[in-house]
Amino acid sequence: MNKYIENNRRYAMGFSIVGSIVIIVFLFITNYLTSWSSPWFIYPSFAVIWWPLSVSLMRPSTAKAYSVIGSLVILAFFTADNFMNSPSYPWVPFTIFPVLLWPICVFLGKRAYGPMAAVGLSAVGIAYYIVLNMRIYTGFPWAIFPAYVLLWWPLSIGLAKRGHAMSFSICGTLLSAAFFISTNVITTPHTIWAVYPIFALAWWPLATYYFVYKRRR
Repeated sequence: MNKYIENNRRYAMGFSIVGSIVIIVFLFITNYLTSWSSPWFIYPSFAVIWWPLSVSLMRPSTAKAYSVIGSLVILAFFTADNFMNSPSYPWVPFTIFPVLLWPICVFLGKRAYGPMAAVGLSAVGIAYYIVLNMRIYTGFPWAIFPAYVLLWWPLSIGLAKRGHAMSFSICGTLLSAAFFISTNVITTPHTIWAVYPIFALAWWPLATYYFVYKRRR
């Protein structure tokens, strides 16, 4: 039975490799003959590459290799797209951290679901974007936006996952209020608009108190 499964897997792997090569060659020739000034074939080719990759590596025993190779393929595709379409503005560094989170979390295994991993990785991500903001993409403190998103990771793991709905709603509201106030001050200090989303957010802990916290008590 195991030999039969292994043979089927081998045939599927060979078929996916040959099939993807044929498709990519066809796309390349079509692109070359019709509109070579715009090499669009890389976009469907990027999707096709995942066929043999998934057939070959998407199983528990090769999950780590799949995540590493897959993340490298994604970064290579982003780099090629950046170089072809907007070489004067290198946006690939923005994608490096989230793409590398895939293999990092796979290697961490169950530890990736814990609070230590959430705090550590979110801190690394925030530091990474702050360095990018200070050293490469200067002029506007845009790092507050990915920092705001990343802070929800340890907040969710530490409070929401453990059933602390009331604490999660209060901390989430305070975090969002700080984010909106900071964005308001940085972007349009003469127009006070942060009060509107903060007013809407205030209903979150209020609703949690009456419909979750009080019912439990």
